[in-house]
Amino acid sequence: MGMSDTRVIKSVGDQGKCFNDDANRYIENSETLFCRAIENAGGVPFQLIFGPQIGEGYLKVGAGITQLLSIPPEEFTEKLLQSMIEKVVPLSDDIPTDLSESREKFISGELRSYKAEILLRTPGGEKKWILDSSLPLTDENTVKVVGEFGIFFDINEHKQILDNLEKARKQAEESDRLKTAFLRNLSHEIRTPLNAIVGFSTLIGEQENDSQQRQEFVEIITRNADHLLEIMTDVVEISNIETGAVKVSKEEINLNQLLERVCNRFTTKASEKNLSLGYVATADDNEVNIITDRLKLSQILFNFVGNAVKFTRGGTVEFGYRIKGDMIEFYVSDTGPGISPEHHSSIFSSFYQIDNGPTRRYEGTGLGLSISKAYIELLGGKIWFTSNPGEGSVFYFTVPYERIAP
Repeated sequence: MGMSDTRVIKSVGDQGKCFNDDANRYIENSETLFCRAIENAGGVPFQLIFGPQIGEGYLKVGAGITQLLSIPPEEFTEKLLQSMIEKVVPLSDDIPTDLSESREKFISGELRSYKAEILLRTPGGEKKWILDSSLPLTDENTVKVVGEFGIFFDINEHKQILDNLEKARKQAEESDRLKTAFLRNLSHEIRTPLNAIVGFSTLIGEQENDSQQRQEFVEIITRNADHLLEIMTDVVEISNIETGAVKVSKEEINLNQLLERVCNRFTTKASEKNLSLGYVATADDNEVNIITDRLKLSQILFNFVGNAVKFTRGGTVEFGYRIKGDMIEFYVSDTGPGISPEHHSSIFSSFYQIDNGPTRRYEGTGLGLSISKAYIELLGGKIWFTSNPGEGSVFYFTVPYERIAP
């Protein structure tokens, strides 16, 4: 009985020893499995033993770093990591932006965990956002913090989505602001010619006016009626453009004759401002009987030349064209005030005006350039410009050089 008991106790003891051995083996293997589980979840585990200075520590990182940053684990050192960091965005108020300060707080025990978004520039030049989430690593004997262990996560796509959402929000706010300014300006633009039409129509009916005065009043009414019609036409047209209702209707036109007509339209206004207005036709009439949309090309030139005359106080406005292969390149140059670089990216936006304030000097709805750009693209061309403050502006655009086959 006693021997039997001894054998049983011995057997249990053997089983306990086997269990402990298995447990130790499982625990040893669990570190590798734990790292694989982290990488399976999209993270890259790492351990860092602090060195005397930042960048001099020993960094051990998971194999997923190759996919994350295109760097083999054996080449990914703390020094390399520090050289790649461009920006640190802590995710809590107690985490400093300065990495040296964060490490000091880690070592002193003030900081119990670290979580920050970090913008890296890889050796290949690619910029990438990662999330660094780590905890202190302590020495078992001294219980002092000697490093950190944590996980790197790829948050680049997440940051891009947030960035796109922020850009969309700002664009929506800017669009609302431009539309509000447009409606305010439109109200003013409509009231001004209407007041002139109503006022001078009343004066025509007064008996004491002679025929010459009446003729002057009629001309004022006609001019303001035309201006009002232009405003309403622009408003309707930008609506049609945005809904895709504008179509191209091509016919044969003579380009030189069109330029002459555009010049004649603005000659009087240019003379009133002491401007030199002219055009340059670089080809004979028989070379520039082209196939295009007459109304749209005319409106484009009217808009550009009209703007140049309106904004140029003195000097020269010149426009013309050059045949370049299968395209015709038009230009409209002026010696006006020029356009500041901050406005370059928005100048063709609907409703955009550089001077949108209540004390603005120039009339207009801010639709002419956006309509012109839409027309040019419909005709198969491109538009661009060069301008600097005080140096005037040159607007360029192209349309296909199409002719009737002989």
